[in-house]
Amino acid sequence: MRKKAFLLVLVAVGFLVSCDNEDAYEDYQVARPLTMDVAQFKAQAVSVTEPEPIISSGKIYTYRSYIFVNDVNRGFHVIDNSNPTAPERIAFIKLEGNYDISVKDDKLYADSYGDLVIFDIANINDIKVSNRIVNAIYENGGIWATDLEYPTADFYDYGNYDYQKDAIVGWTVTTERRLVSEYESRYGGGYYEDSSLANTTSSDSGLGRSVGQGGSLARFKIVGDYLYVVDYSNINIFDITDVANPETLEDVQVAWDMKQFLIKAMCFSLEVDRACISMILQSHKNLLLFQNLDMARHATRWS
Repeated sequence: MRKKAFLLVLVAVGFLVSCDNEDAYEDYQVARPLTMDVAQFKAQAVSVTEPEPIISSGKIYTYRSYIFVNDVNRGFHVIDNSNPTAPERIAFIKLEGNYDISVKDDKLYADSYGDLVIFDIANINDIKVSNRIVNAIYENGGIWATDLEYPTADFYDYGNYDYQKDAIVGWTVTTERRLVSEYESRYGGGYYEDSSLANTTSSDSGLGRSVGQGGSLARFKIVGDYLYVVDYSNINIFDITDVANPETLEDVQVAWDMKQFLIKAMCFSLEVDRACISMILQSHKNLLLFQNLDMARHATRWS
């Protein structure tokens, strides 16, 4: 009888301990994003200012006597190189989310958070935004301010955050009492972070028009009346016959692996030639996608 009573006591104690663990609370750090309407955020993420120091030098582009130096994710610096012995900084074009540019007939094309932004640089001392095509290059799955660091916290509470409508511009981190069981079973909270200079201006690739020249890792390339832009897995193609109002054409998918990445990097940093087009065509399984594109006419000419 005593043995049975002892066993009952042990079961009861175990049950109470289990319940106590489930109801236990601790202090945890909880991070919540501060947001802004994404359209308003993008409008504030572009401006033309006085020259600034270069923080993180990226790709370099030349057009006529001007040099454009990308400041990674911040925009690009404009330098007048009319006198190579004494280059003069003219302006800083703030364009957050920018990595590449290309220029034709005084229209500068640049990427920004997946958008294609067009600047009028006919008057280099009065640069203006002339057009912006939203999600023209890719649809951004969430926009953050470029100088924003991911906070260290135990929980990340995104609440009503809508990545299509909101941009994250800051974080609040507070200490809150939460269940230990909630902390132990939580999902997520992890985070990962997802140049050479050409000395001359190209005239061949622009078929006689005024076109600039990028370096060896350029992802923007102008050929005739077409702008080719390489993103993560596609070649985005724009008809720029009207340089101020590009027409978005059908994207071309390219296999996503390192070999194809190198092919894309090679093709869009060099003049378009037969070997380059052949490599792109061979890397794609459905050649019909090229039929109504200028690239197809290049390929047909050499077949």
